[in-house]
Amino acid sequence: MSNLLETIAVDADVVRDEIQVDGKWGKYPPLFVRGVLNLEALRALGFDTEAKRLDDLWAAVYPEHGMTEFDKDAKRVARALLEGPYSTWNGSLRKVVDAKDVDAKARLELTGLREGKSPQRNEFLVLFTASRLAFEDNRAAFQPCKRVSGEWEAGTWPALIETRMQQSITPSVTPERKFTEAQEAVGQAYQKN
Repeated sequence: MSNLLETIAVDADVVRDEIQVDGKWGKYPPLFVRGVLNLEALRALGFDTEAKRLDDLWAAVYPEHGMTEFDKDAKRVARALLEGPYSTWNGSLRKVVDAKDVDAKARLELTGLREGKSPQRNEFLVLFTASRLAFEDNRAAFQPCKRVSGEWEAGTWPALIETRMQQSITPSVTPERKFTEAQEAVGQAYQKN
């Protein structure tokens, strides 16, 4: 969640003045509304303490916004988005991922990193979550100066996590659609660098 909030974060004046009118909603609601919806989703998933911490940070950065009429609906909308119904996932998005389980496993990985161990899990989502927890725990370890020739310095938390994440990806998994020759060439050039 903190990844998302940092990604959509912009100048407080932009958020304060951002509104949508006349039903001309695009793919996404205004930034503040998007943040509030995700914080409510976090609460609905049972992460009350984390939601409160992030909500306090969000409110400190954005003390006012232009879409206050939606505040009262955020909880209901977030729960409806989680619950569906979605035929693809047997009704609810909650059935896709056990967020509490992922979080618990990621926190164990963070404990291991603090103890000087390499990550042990093979689940990419757990490792991704652990990487965010590690970043929040030790931002200094993720500074660009820790990169050498485009790679993380050996033995650093980012290097250990990235290595394990790469190992967790099943090489036999292929995209549903074929790449064009140009896309393949870009992908191969990227892998060489």
